[in-house]
Amino acid sequence: MRLILLSAFAACLAFAAPLHAQEEELDWCRVAIMADSAGEPETAIEAYTKCLETPDLEDDYRGMFLHQRGLAFDAMGDPQRAIEDFTQALPLVPEPERTFSARGLARAEMGQYDKAIYDFTQAINVDPHVPGNWHMRGILNMEVGNLEDALADYDTALSLAPDNVVVLGGRAELKARLGDSAGAIDDYGQVIELEPRFAPAYNGRAWHRYIAGVDYAEALQDIEIGMALEPGNTDYVDTQAHLLSALGRKEEALDAFLEAADLGGPERINWYQHELAAKGYLDEAPNGELDEATRAAFEACVADDCRLLDGAEPPEPAE
Repeated sequence: MRLILLSAFAACLAFAAPLHAQEEELDWCRVAIMADSAGEPETAIEAYTKCLETPDLEDDYRGMFLHQRGLAFDAMGDPQRAIEDFTQALPLVPEPERTFSARGLARAEMGQYDKAIYDFTQAINVDPHVPGNWHMRGILNMEVGNLEDALADYDTALSLAPDNVVVLGGRAELKARLGDSAGAIDDYGQVIELEPRFAPAYNGRAWHRYIAGVDYAEALQDIEIGMALEPGNTDYVDTQAHLLSALGRKEEALDAFLEAADLGGPERINWYQHELAAKGYLDEAPNGELDEATRAAFEACVADDCRLLDGAEPPEPAE
């Protein structure tokens, strides 16, 4: 990005030389580019606005400055104004892939997922060799429930960037949603090979081994590594609790569940209570408190290896 801005700055200087009548506006173009490079979006927006008032500004420059002002608006938390600038820039920029993808991101921020998918599709049509566009369309397809389309997007992104641990981790979660625990386990294994200190991958592989009912001992080793890398993580302690229960280590499992409840506070306790009640271990309504009835329900659940959160989603927050 900085090289693009510096190139624009040089072009702006060259453009300014014979145009003395436009000198003030072109000075604002220089200020905008410098503010953008310095990470000062508010100043950049003001300067780009004045820059864009330059009479007879060539279309490619106008498109570039609209694109950059759109990025600055987005950085300031105003994706709607960003979308407006990107939309104006698109007919003007000679290489619209970046502008389609920028507008797609802004639309995704606003929850306009179908429109964002359209933008990333257009970016891909312009240049199909940018892995980030396939990845983002995959994320959006997941968001709207197009899981098979999302998997195809993730596969293409990884064919272009096979060592990208973020994309691999995302595909692992997608495969899990598709019921492919073995595929998820394999993807998490690849993440661990590439980034052996990435704690979420150990948790992911451990949890999906648990879900698949395979390799509990190896899964416990995974989660112990994850917990050592990232101590105090509620989800990791919960995974450990489920595995200890499955291995028949009931007292340790109960201690781990209670630790996870303590770490997660009322929100996690409420989730546990919701599932304990659904499985018939708790008669009281969830209250987010680790009271005697909840402790007794945990104890009975662990004694039965009730697979407390297997397949469970957190309850909707109360209105």
